[in-house]
Amino acid sequence: MPRLPVVLSVLIAVSIVGCSAAPPSSDDDTSEALGSGPPQVLVPVAGAEKAIAATCGAELDATYCSASSARAATKRCVAKLGADVLASCDGACLAPYSAQRGACHAGKTYPTRAACDAPVADDCSFYRACLESETPCGDQGYALDFGERLCYAFVEDRARYTSRGQAWLRRIRTCLQTSIVPTVHRGLACGALEDAAYAAHAPCYTQKGDSICHLPVTDVVEIARVLGTTLLSSRGLTQIKQIATACLLEGLGLAAPIAPPSSAPPAFFEGLARAAEGEASLRAFLDEASSAR
Repeated sequence: MPRLPVVLSVLIAVSIVGCSAAPPSSDDDTSEALGSGPPQVLVPVAGAEKAIAATCGAELDATYCSASSARAATKRCVAKLGADVLASCDGACLAPYSAQRGACHAGKTYPTRAACDAPVADDCSFYRACLESETPCGDQGYALDFGERLCYAFVEDRARYTSRGQAWLRRIRTCLQTSIVPTVHRGLACGALEDAAYAAHAPCYTQKGDSICHLPVTDVVEIARVLGTTLLSSRGLTQIKQIATACLLEGLGLAAPIAPPSSAPPAFFEGLARAAEGEASLRAFLDEASSAR
């Protein structure tokens, strides 16, 4: 396979998981009030996530410290959903997710505008509660159509990744949101905001000692599948190509290596970069890579 030309531009984007909302309901137990339980958030199912998030923003934009409060919030959300949405998710429209944080703080994740300056670990509500609230760009804007949707997609499909891949995705969630903080209060137009948000992703994906290039090949394949085929956008394909090119350059010794060493051969990343020319070629490459593992 011919060697790709050296591409100097590097990297990416991803984003991920939600929670922060209304105060605990009357059926919450004592552990919820004390915040002694493990942090839980609710995640909308893939395919209907936009409709669910639009209707159940309060339930998704919250952290719960007991199973009973999470169940109560799920019931409140389902009661508000239309028949078409309920049919598309077969009634199971929300799933609980145990966020990896320290102590559990129940209620709204971002109760004030100033709270957005410090993104909460392993959470997606930043995109709707902070970014979209500050600069409304609608369903096709970066916050809701890329950041929030991608964040939920990676959380819902977490079982597809190795434990190492899941830990990496949790760290990237927080890193990506933190990198966007400087753009939140700048009053940018939607197009400029999108450009700034995408440009801020590269350092997170390539940070020293925590690069996507060093994940197991199976994780890279799944991440590429979500970025390139779930989003179905030229941006997603371009990012896959940038990621693969950066990893290829490192594998060929044309860029400084970052420990630990890559777990995939340069040929894999070369093939991935070539496949990212289009959706069909990317799907075919990822299917072949998956079956080969």
